[in-house]
Amino acid sequence: MHYQPMPKRLVALIFPVLILGIAVGVTPTFIAEGLAWWPVFIFGLPAMLSIVMCVEYWNASIAMDENGLRFQSVGYGIAARWDQVSVREGNGKTSLLLTDATPEFRPWMGAMYQVLTVFMAPRARYARGLMALVPLSLFSTGPDDAVMREFRRFFPAQGT
Repeated sequence: MHYQPMPKRLVALIFPVLILGIAVGVTPTFIAEGLAWWPVFIFGLPAMLSIVMCVEYWNASIAMDENGLRFQSVGYGIAARWDQVSVREGNGKTSLLLTDATPEFRPWMGAMYQVLTVFMAPRARYARGLMALVPLSLFSTGPDDAVMREFRRFFPAQGT
């Protein structure tokens, strides 16, 4: 199993820092108006969601073995056999397209995805297509690092 390199993992901290920064910035105004509890109600749910997203992004991973590929990202995981994987090259970066693979959602993401399918069906289809695209550049630090060597070992026909 491979995780993102540390500099990319640190990006996960952006989610809670943004919410916390906004909350700290506006809370004095609410307190001055006698509405001290309002920030809790306004920022409580977004703060919890940002922490969940932070943890999920931090733990994003990719695993490869003789059976196929497993990719765990923010709110979902997706797995495919090697015959369902194709290579996409673009801008010097390698991505894998998983065909006929169904994402398995975490409960919080599944609920949000269902709402999206009801109100914005085209965007839901677009999101589902993006879920089937696994950017190896998130995990790879070079053309011959451990991620790419393992990828070539299990997918030698088109491994880059």
